[in-house]
Amino acid sequence: IEEVAAFFGKEAKDFVKTLVYRVDGKTYAFLVKGDCELNETKVLKLLGALNMELADFAEVERVTHAKVGFAGPIGIECEVIMDQQVANMKNFITGANQTDHHYKNVNLKDFSVKMTADIAQVKAGDVCPVCGAPLNFDKGIEVGNTFKLGTKYAEALGLQYQDVNNKLHPVVMGCYGFGLGRAMAAVVEQHNDENGIKWPVSIAPYEVAVVIVQSKDEEQMAVGNQLYDAFKEAGIDVLLDDR
Repeated sequence: IEEVAAFFGKEAKDFVKTLVYRVDGKTYAFLVKGDCELNETKVLKLLGALNMELADFAEVERVTHAKVGFAGPIGIECEVIMDQQVANMKNFITGANQTDHHYKNVNLKDFSVKMTADIAQVKAGDVCPVCGAPLNFDKGIEVGNTFKLGTKYAEALGLQYQDVNNKLHPVVMGCYGFGLGRAMAAVVEQHNDENGIKWPVSIAPYEVAVVIVQSKDEEQMAVGNQLYDAFKEAGIDVLLDDR
């Protein structure tokens, strides 16, 4: 794309890439903007498929009648699936399915597609489909999981519910896991100093620890217990470590 864009004096976003794939043994052409990448996971879910891979050179040449690098949607001999962002483009550039040739000023009326869907890899700056604002990326940490179990275990257990028409159906199940270790790691990552961990008071196991260094020393035990009692009376969450 970069080489062809330089040749035309255009930007990558002015192009539409045609990517030829084999999906569960069938050939498809996928259209995405020149500055986007195809999201294979989205495609597999869209088509209910199990496997996909880039078509080999022979298959690309068969459906395009051109060398690899010049594929386009006009006249290609396979089904075409277009990303929804391409649907908003006008006068774009595509391969011409002819070696060393491209088409300029291509529009949606110039070719037909099997379907239009969200198949592109999201990137910073893309428009949010919900609020219309540009998307941006931030770092995060996974502290929990939601597992969609469907009806697999309900069917095995014979667990059913009765609908408004008095018909029985297997219960759709899900389970949720919160990782304490992950949560602790997330907190430590954000709350620390040169000496180590700084637990926020809201989640610290206790606010004060009274450690009796030598439990066999009666004076230390007496002072430690006095401190412990004083903290308790003051309403401070305290731990007495008298091991």
